[in-house]
Amino acid sequence: MPSEFVASPKPPFSLRPIRWWILAAVLAAFAFGIGAPSGWRHFRERRAVAKAQRALEEKNYRAALLGARRVLERHPANVEANRIMAELAELVGANSAVRWRKQVLMLEPDRPQNRFDLAAAALRFGDLRAADTALQGLGDAERRTPAFYEFAAILAIRSGKPSLAARRYAEACRLAPSDDRLRFNRASAMLGAAQKKEVEEARRVFHEFEAHPIYRLPAKRALLNDAAGRGKRTDALARAEELFEDPHATSNDRLLVLNVLARFSPPALPDRLRAAQAAARSPVEFADLLGWMIEHDRAREAAAWTETWPPARRLEPPIPLAMANLYAKLGEWRVLSIYLSRQSWLSTDFLRLAFLARAQRELGHDAASLTHWKAAQQATIHNPVRQATLMRLAESWGWHAKTENLLWEMAEGDLTPRWALHRLFQHSRARGDTRGLRRVSERLLRLDPEDRVMRNNAAMFAMLLNGEDARAFATAEELAAAAPTNAAFVATQALALHLQRRDADAVRLLQTLDPQALETPSVAAYYGLVLAGSHSALARQYLVRAERARLLPEERALIDYARRQASLPPSPPKNGQPSRKTH
Repeated sequence: MPSEFVASPKPPFSLRPIRWWILAAVLAAFAFGIGAPSGWRHFRERRAVAKAQRALEEKNYRAALLGARRVLERHPANVEANRIMAELAELVGANSAVRWRKQVLMLEPDRPQNRFDLAAAALRFGDLRAADTALQGLGDAERRTPAFYEFAAILAIRSGKPSLAARRYAEACRLAPSDDRLRFNRASAMLGAAQKKEVEEARRVFHEFEAHPIYRLPAKRALLNDAAGRGKRTDALARAEELFEDPHATSNDRLLVLNVLARFSPPALPDRLRAAQAAARSPVEFADLLGWMIEHDRAREAAAWTETWPPARRLEPPIPLAMANLYAKLGEWRVLSIYLSRQSWLSTDFLRLAFLARAQRELGHDAASLTHWKAAQQATIHNPVRQATLMRLAESWGWHAKTENLLWEMAEGDLTPRWALHRLFQHSRARGDTRGLRRVSERLLRLDPEDRVMRNNAAMFAMLLNGEDARAFATAEELAAAAPTNAAFVATQALALHLQRRDADAVRLLQTLDPQALETPSVAAYYGLVLAGSHSALARQYLVRAERARLLPEERALIDYARRQASLPPSPPKNGQPSRKTH
């Protein structure tokens, strides 16, 4: 053996089996996709989704939101991440839940439960068309289930068809004859029907349920609401007395009775109010009754009642919030400030800070008020439920700028409740704020790029703000061509043609509409606008009719110019609002 080759010392254990083990593991990993780049991505994706799902189950909603969002940034087609977003939206009451449920169904179309989930979300948030489409897409097997007929019944109720709803519930009851809940809901639907026979049958069923161990109180409430709704004073008072005296009546039942007495028998109210005060046991019951008294202009009486409480009771959640409302109602701002400064409301502390901001503002301490409000707003970030609660509080106080600021925070968030955008649209319309309307419309379009009404709105606002917006011109032309009988779309295209100095084309386009549509003040404004340069006599007729239209400032400037061309004085001022129907 050559001297340069020296035998290696024998290792204490054999390397060969380990090397083969490593090689086998690597080969197996690649075979199963873990070692491959795509397999590793899938593994990380599954792990991230599982982590977000655990956070959701543990009610750590922020972590669930961030986790699902990270997954969707890289994998928009991940079904479970989309499902988590849908569940989060439902939890916070955001109608973007419908969009997420649609996405889940698109990604997983063969799972019937996805259609039921979409129908449930759509019914909850008032998207009846989406609910109907989801239900109609179910297979024959699913359409023969009690669940299908129950959803169909709810859809009928929301569509204002109680008799149809009763028939749908009847079919659900036929398939599940022992389900008392379905029988109860069927009776509720029949109670709203127009036919006397159905109404009488509903009352008979409710009378039967008065002996039911579970549905006794719901039946009593239904019969009381029915009597009160029909204005049957004697029957309503008798039912109210019976419900109040029921040993299992809840605090909400007692509040319902107080409402009935306030309407039908005010003299009997004080005794029952004292009885309700004596029956209150939990902090929630004390807070609810205190809130009822404040709402019914009994704040002084409520304050006297709280003076009889042990001091510690005023600090038991949720009583402090009711106390804050009471002091605010009474205008006791210094007392309110002192009361709140000594507390912490934990998860609802943003409300304590908001009331402190109100108290300091009423006391003239604007800097302190602003500090407390900023802290309150900071505590609601990434929490749409808190944001909505704080927004409604600000709105109830008439704090318009703060209300809109919170609405925009929600509108720009991940879950984007549409109601916030529609509220912003209303606020901007009331102020005649065209830029605000355009911003809202564009945000709504990001949520649903196929919404033709919102595309039309966005194009109209863009043209009013910039008379040379080529993209808006193209959108207006496309929409008018696709729906030539839609007066709003055609009027927007007429505006586009006018801005391009093509009034003759605009006149011909508007003349394709039904003559009654041209008489509508909003459309008449645009017809008069494009007629003014060449047909002043006819233009005057429509411009006078357009005086009843509510115009945005930019629209009014256009119409006033047309009136001068037609030898008319400027139009009388009106509240700044869009001239035609927008959504």
